Amino acid sequence: MSEYQEAVTQALEQGYLVTGKGGSWLGYEVAWRRRCKAKGQPAVVVSRRVKLADVYMFLRNVPHADLADHEVLDMLRSDANANLNRKQIHIIRGERGHPNLLIGLSVTDLSFERALSLAPALLKAAHRLVAQKSTEPVV
Repeated sequence: MSEYQEAVTQALEQGYLVTGKGGSWLGYEVAWRRRCKAKGQPAVVVSRRVKLADVYMFLRNVPHADLADHEVLDMLRSDANANLNRKQIHIIRGERGHPNLLIGLSVTDLSFERALSLAPALLKAAHRLVAQKSTEPVV
């Protein structure tokens, strides 16, 4: 089994992708995000760099509840049970037709172990946002 196949198998089991170092993983990460989008699921990726790692949560084109920045930070802190530095958290907004819609976030400059422990919390938070949208009344 190749390194990529192992990563896919593991990602399917745990719900998020852990990438390796190097440019060849970028295409693989894009494929994972497209797969999640096609299934209507949020995508979470742990991206390993040389010494540090980043964790991304992508909600683009997945129906989900929108929260204000402070609510996103509160949710992240409660789900992650973490004391994260605000400078490490980047909230991503904007989608065609919805310029202020929350479409993801990233937590940067973490140790690889810390990034791995944060990924399940991001996945849990993302699934909560998707579930909130599905229970909202249609107006």
